Amino acid sequence: MTPQRAYGLLVASALGFGVMAFLSKLACRTYDGATVAGLRFAIGAVATLGLWATGHVDATPRRWRLLALRGLAGGVAVVLYFLTIEHLDVGLATLLNYTSPTFTVLLARAFLGERVSRGALVALGIAMGGVALVVLGQSSFSSGSPADPFWVGVGLLSAVSSAAAVTAIRALRSGPEPESVWSIFLSFCVVGALCAVPASREIHAPNAVEAALLLGVGLTAMLAQLGMNAVMRWVPAATFGVTAQLSVVFTMLLGVLLLDESWSAVSATGAALTVFGVIRAAR
Repeated sequence: MTPQRAYGLLVASALGFGVMAFLSKLACRTYDGATVAGLRFAIGAVATLGLWATGHVDATPRRWRLLALRGLAGGVAVVLYFLTIEHLDVGLATLLNYTSPTFTVLLARAFLGERVSRGALVALGIAMGGVALVVLGQSSFSSGSPADPFWVGVGLLSAVSSAAAVTAIRALRSGPEPESVWSIFLSFCVVGALCAVPASREIHAPNAVEAALLLGVGLTAMLAQLGMNAVMRWVPAATFGVTAQLSVVFTMLLGVLLLDESWSAVSATGAALTVFGVIRAAR
């Protein structure tokens, strides 16, 4: 895979995760966050098993222990993230989850021996600083009631779990015999669904609108996740973490355009800084 295509897929994956977060916020109006997460996993698992059974993809697992670790870390991260989306503003919830690059850099250095250059750290700081400005610039956050510290902590815990999952994906996709993107995704969905079941509360048959939202969450998450899995063979975990910051900006932008949320000059400045950090990381 060429560097241009790899970074293009990274950007597309980040945008896909942004759409997923936006649709998840809408779905959480009538479902709790854990249920939305569980249904997202179920859609991905069913789709993958169907493609595997018909011979369109190969999802045969090879490295069972690392796949289980990836599934557990990713499943916990998504469930906690969706619960945070349910209880906090979607922009703040996404920001908290996407502080994960800080932990990804440390975990990739500790467990994979990936070298972290000074330029990558600078790019990470620029991107995350931009994300912070984006959220702080929103009137609903900067002038609204203080966020519940408990759910802020849950959001940060989702970031730590997400960093562990990204590091595991990088390990699975490295080496002479990398794990299939489909086996990684299938393990993520199956183990993630098991993580979501105990926390689910508001399960009911969806109406047409709810079904469309849930299907949208599942499909966008699937496409974004597969794109991320694919490029992790060629892109360091830390670089992925920086590029993923685009998801926060895109989620906020969707809120402005489709939910009539405010977009201040501070937020616009933060968005520009985030894009600059992403470009710097890619270069």
